[in-house]
Amino acid sequence: EMAFSTRSTIEFDVYSYGVVLLELITRKMALDPSFPHDVDLVSWVSSTLNEGNVIESVCDPALMREVCGTAELEEVCSVLSIALRCTAEDARQRPSMMDVVKELTRARHDVVSLPKQAMSGSSSSCQNLAT
Repeated sequence: EMAFSTRSTIEFDVYSYGVVLLELITRKMALDPSFPHDVDLVSWVSSTLNEGNVIESVCDPALMREVCGTAELEEVCSVLSIALRCTAEDARQRPSMMDVVKELTRARHDVVSLPKQAMSGSSSSCQNLAT
């Protein structure tokens, strides 16, 4: 996105933060050598999820092994959803950084406050991430 502009904007900062979140969740670089030519991390994650694939198809396998069957999977889903909103093509659709911080805090708080039985019954994929 920065290649098409000569100055940094708040919207670009939000986009960049979303890319960093995606890098952490996927354990891939923004321009990863494993991607086909002219495909970046944002387009790879978006297209993979739009094809109907589940979160496991884009997340780091080690991360998935760690959170599988735990309440933390919902936290990963929330962070992935936030990252996708931060990297929306239309800058006007991106959340503010204040909203991002609130949502990340809420995602963590929701996981911490779940009852013990909810942790063992978490689903294995997230719904509606690519929308």
